[in-house]
Amino acid sequence: MKRNRILCCITSALIACNMFILTQSTPANASCVNKATTTAAVSYTFNEDNLKKSNLDTEVSFSPFDNQVEKVLKVLDEAQDEVVIAHYNIRLQPILSKLVELSKRGVTVKVVVDKDNAAKEWNKGDDYLEENGIEVVKSKPEKTIGTTNYSIMHLKSVVIDKKTVMTGSFNWNATAAYCNDENMILIRNKQVARIYRNQILQLFEKKPFEIEKDQDSEILSIHFSPEQSLSRYIEKEIKKADKSIEVSMFTFTNRYISRSLLNAAKRGVKVKVIMEKKQCGFSKVDEALENQPNIELYKVGNKLSQFSAMHQKYCVIDDKTVITGSANWTASGTKFNDEDILILRNRNVAKKYHQNFLDLINVYEGISTTFEGEEIRKKAPILFHVNCSSTKSGDKVIVVGNTPELGEWNIEKGLEMSTSDDLFPDWFVKAGVKQGSKIEYKYVILRANGSAEWENGQNRTIDISDISRASEVSGVYGDTSNNWIPAQK
Repeated sequence: MKRNRILCCITSALIACNMFILTQSTPANASCVNKATTTAAVSYTFNEDNLKKSNLDTEVSFSPFDNQVEKVLKVLDEAQDEVVIAHYNIRLQPILSKLVELSKRGVTVKVVVDKDNAAKEWNKGDDYLEENGIEVVKSKPEKTIGTTNYSIMHLKSVVIDKKTVMTGSFNWNATAAYCNDENMILIRNKQVARIYRNQILQLFEKKPFEIEKDQDSEILSIHFSPEQSLSRYIEKEIKKADKSIEVSMFTFTNRYISRSLLNAAKRGVKVKVIMEKKQCGFSKVDEALENQPNIELYKVGNKLSQFSAMHQKYCVIDDKTVITGSANWTASGTKFNDEDILILRNRNVAKKYHQNFLDLINVYEGISTTFEGEEIRKKAPILFHVNCSSTKSGDKVIVVGNTPELGEWNIEKGLEMSTSDDLFPDWFVKAGVKQGSKIEYKYVILRANGSAEWENGQNRTIDISDISRASEVSGVYGDTSNNWIPAQK
């Protein structure tokens, strides 16, 4: 008993000194586990010196304008030894097949998914992986004081060979890949990979013993809930803002963070917030931010498919700091769920998120602007969407047009569109088109027997922005006179 009291005192002292401990435990035998909440708060901060020792190599990509699936498959294919995954759900068959392929070639593949989500009838990705011999744990945060049964394992994080990390808002499903507004950040750094790997292994109840020490001069911070309340780190960064804050958030109900934004606006900081309209009814945060001096609020709706959403979860502060990760700005997202946030102080990374923020303003509000120092894209991103219910199994849909990117009216060089069981009869394809172009195009059905069915009627047309902002265009197959911007319909 005396020994236990001494150990408790030592642990408390380490926590008070802002040191962080992950305790060792034995592997879980059951496929469904509740995450233990007895570990100390987990938070990691890098200063310039400790990151110089191993370069922080980052890449950022955004749905629906970047090919997220292609990027994920390419990075997974680099694996030689191990892939450790914590993902809310996995339904994209190309990724599921890739994980099985890796396992069969000798790569250790471990997967954690959310327990409640995995139990839903339409989520069969975990079953597919288990049937092919891959270890899958269905995890749910342990119920504690203040939590509810709605707490979830909401991470979207992957670690490859203990040196590469993918994380962000991007779930591995078709809606997230082809329709949603999402972000994914790829980091090639062994220190960052170790931190994420340790965190994911906690969900397997295989926690390596680690002691981490906080640093004062931070250029990258990583924080996890439910071990810590993420809200205080977000509020802390908002309080540092001098000139601008841009927030793009799927669900925003945290009143403490909204209060921090209001206070920032009162001291002269220009605040812009994009929220998914269908999530605005859960609190009065949007009402509190509306019609306030120095605050611009955009309540937008992603209408590309039945379940699509403006699903981003990031913030850009003073064009130099980015907060991103899996966490919505809600009580559950910042306190009770399994979530991550990264705080990156890097102007190049911030530029990419700022550019995406302006893309969203263009897509949803039709406001096209640039910013000082922006590298204007050589080609403007565009998403083509067509509703084509007359297609059958084995058929393809091609978009073909008058520009080289669209095949110059050659079907064989046109762009093949994608759909899925979740999205049919909606088809999608991304393209990059020279800025200032006037595009003429049509959709063509390539039947399984090899025949081609062109749309009748006039050519569809779209003018591409001179400043290369991203855009979307929708239509119904066969009705060439009716094109529309989905978000503004």
